[in-house]
Amino acid sequence: MNIKIVFMRILLVGTGAVASVVSKLLAKENDISEISCVSNDMKGAKKFMEENEKITVKYADASSIRDLKRHARGFDLIINASRPKYNENIMKVALKAGANYQDTTSYLGGFSKKLKDLKNVEQLKYHKKFEKENLVALINTGVAPGISNLLAAEASEGIGDIYEIRIRFLEEQKSERPIFSWSPEGVIDELSAPPLVYRNGRFMLAKNFGDEEIYEFPVGRRKVMNIFCDEVATLPLYIKTRNVSGKGGGSEMDMAKKIYEEKKEIKSSIPDPGKMKNFMKKGIIEHAYFLLSIESIGREKRKKLSAIFPDINKINNIFPGANHISYPTGLAIAAFCKSINKIDKYGVFPPEALNRKTRKSILATIRKMDNSIVIKSSF
Repeated sequence: MNIKIVFMRILLVGTGAVASVVSKLLAKENDISEISCVSNDMKGAKKFMEENEKITVKYADASSIRDLKRHARGFDLIINASRPKYNENIMKVALKAGANYQDTTSYLGGFSKKLKDLKNVEQLKYHKKFEKENLVALINTGVAPGISNLLAAEASEGIGDIYEIRIRFLEEQKSERPIFSWSPEGVIDELSAPPLVYRNGRFMLAKNFGDEEIYEFPVGRRKVMNIFCDEVATLPLYIKTRNVSGKGGGSEMDMAKKIYEEKKEIKSSIPDPGKMKNFMKKGIIEHAYFLLSIESIGREKRKKLSAIFPDINKINNIFPGANHISYPTGLAIAAFCKSINKIDKYGVFPPEALNRKTRKSILATIRKMDNSIVIKSSF
């Protein structure tokens, strides 16, 4: 079966930093005629979104299925670029509207502290419904999760029996004062949830910021520690392995650990594009970058793939106002969107569930969209 989908009209739920990048990238595509962005915060939307002949911004409450339904008629794809707590609402609306679906991350019971919630990916329970309606739902399509899942599947090819998959990422920032690159709500959710790990064929919970280790990244050896990673909840379902773990390091992880240990209240927010341009102009942010390494370890072989994304200085030369997380995340979402017509089956799929040809196509697309993104391999 070959699914041929032409996206002429896209409904984008969310109008924040990531949605700003996604809308601008997709508006450049000739086969996309309309991107309707909806939000319940019109004042905030004006700071992030730029309307033009393709992009419009309208009010809608993502917590209301009824409200979303009014906006969803006639759209080919609905992308949730807002908070993951709206995933199920938007999936239900997509099914009713006959639209394909895409999101960036799972909600997992609101990042509950219970194992049964954290290991159960809520989007997957809609697989049969999307399959029945001949629709595609791509889930967890940001940079991590998203590109990280693709690299995990790629690293696991051809190494035989897989003993362990390691997800390791680095977030570095040097600035006069801490600048949040992701939403405070998301920070709180992830910090409060105990990290999920898969050990000896079983899901378990680990200690927040525990199990420190020194890991070899393309930029050198750095300390990493337990952090909640969505990838752990899906990778064992599609790649046969006995162990999966996720750890993060860098100055932003050190800041997150301090917030967690001191139980600090987060009062900051993601700088809008105007503020970010001003920070860069005044040199308040010296540099900031994100990279990830994925390692699959077999009984006899191992393979590591690393993705290095542009520094914030380069990002603001090519995409003024974006940050080192919103830019690669937006790129990833756009790349998945552009490659969805290559998917040869219906249903709900995280990136690692796609066939190898499609996975390679998505990776090739993101590198074509920004040739400064480097993907390195080591064996």
